[in-house]
Amino acid sequence: MKIRSALLKALLIFSLFPISATEAVEQKKLAKVISLSPFTTELLFTAGAGSHLIAVDDDSNFPEQARSLPKVASHNSINVEQILHLKPDLLVDGSGYHAPQLMQQLHSLGIPFYSVEIDRLTDIPKSLQKLGQLTDSSAVADKAAAEFMEQYQQLLQQYSDRKTVPVFIQIWTDPLMSAGQDNFINDALKLCGASNIFADTPGSFPQVSMESLLQENPQLILTFGDSSRINEMKSYWSRYPAIPAVAHNRFLILPHALLATPGPRVITGVRQLCQTIDTVRQNSP
Repeated sequence: MKIRSALLKALLIFSLFPISATEAVEQKKLAKVISLSPFTTELLFTAGAGSHLIAVDDDSNFPEQARSLPKVASHNSINVEQILHLKPDLLVDGSGYHAPQLMQQLHSLGIPFYSVEIDRLTDIPKSLQKLGQLTDSSAVADKAAAEFMEQYQQLLQQYSDRKTVPVFIQIWTDPLMSAGQDNFINDALKLCGASNIFADTPGSFPQVSMESLLQENPQLILTFGDSSRINEMKSYWSRYPAIPAVAHNRFLILPHALLATPGPRVITGVRQLCQTIDTVRQNSP
């Protein structure tokens, strides 16, 4: 259950209405910033705003500088008293990372709030630029965004027009869960010239049936976490030898931070994903 909770927490992205920080930016520079999710912490550091951060959430462990900052939130709770004591100019959170009731509590504090929403890979450089604008670090943020897009375009040109490879994204096995239509990972697969076999299924992480999976004949099974779980993964799927991915031993485990968590490092994970998919493509009929 602990692994499942961590994976779903890392992947959970859904819509929530943000409070704009634009007016606050017009009035003064936002010198003191608190990040309330791991990927917004990574985005802020990459955007050149690390020196503005005065606190982060418990799960913010990248880059290394984030580990030493005060912790004011977890995925399930927020220390309002400590936040008020720190007197931040801006709160930054990932859209949907915290429950709506916690967001309502934060909004009631009257502190400028910016919610980062990433539905597609190209939302990552856009978010970098926006955070750079909010924290007066546009020079660094724009450069990071340009570097991300340069790598994105390279992958697009190299892989997107190649033969489509069907992929099953394993979120959990009991019950069997995958990534559905409301998920930016689909965008990553398209970039690699692949497709999520459950991309048209409603929801971010729907429960699916083994019967429907068998009908789709995935050529690759993808999941996220520690690569040491590969033998456990293979053992589970060995009971379904009719699946092409199983028959040809095609499994891929990527670290959460390299694809499941929508931060700047995602492009590295996408590159690894594209390379694996291309190997599968070359060895498929």
